[in-house]
Amino acid sequence: MMPADLSPAAKAVWKREASGLEKRKLLDALSAPLFIMLCEQVATVQELNEVIRKDGFVITGRGGRQVAHPALSALRSSEKIVLQLLKEFGMTPASRARMGIVSDAEPEIEDFF
Repeated sequence: MMPADLSPAAKAVWKREASGLEKRKLLDALSAPLFIMLCEQVATVQELNEVIRKDGFVITGRGGRQVAHPALSALRSSEKIVLQLLKEFGMTPASRARMGIVSDAEPEIEDFF
C-alpha cells in the first residue's frame, strides 16, 4: 500500500512501478522503506534536473564568477542513490540477470524519470 505522505512525484513512481515489483515478490512490508526511498530519490532527481534545465549548468557565483550549479553535485549524489536502490529491486539489466528476472516488457526510458 502506497504511503500517504509521499511527494506527488514519488507517488507517480510508486503507482507506475510498485505492482510489477509486488508481482515479482520484490516489494513487501520489509522492502517498502527502501522502495519509499527510491521513489523519493527519483522525485529528487527529477526536481534537480528541472532546476538545472531552468538555470543552466553554470551560474553566477560570488564576485560575478561563473561556477558550476550547486544542484549538479546534489544531482550526482541522488543519481548514485537511485542506482543502488534500483539494483536492490532488480531494476537494472545486470541486477535482473543476477536475479534471473526475465522482463516481459521494457519500459520507456522517459517514463521512469
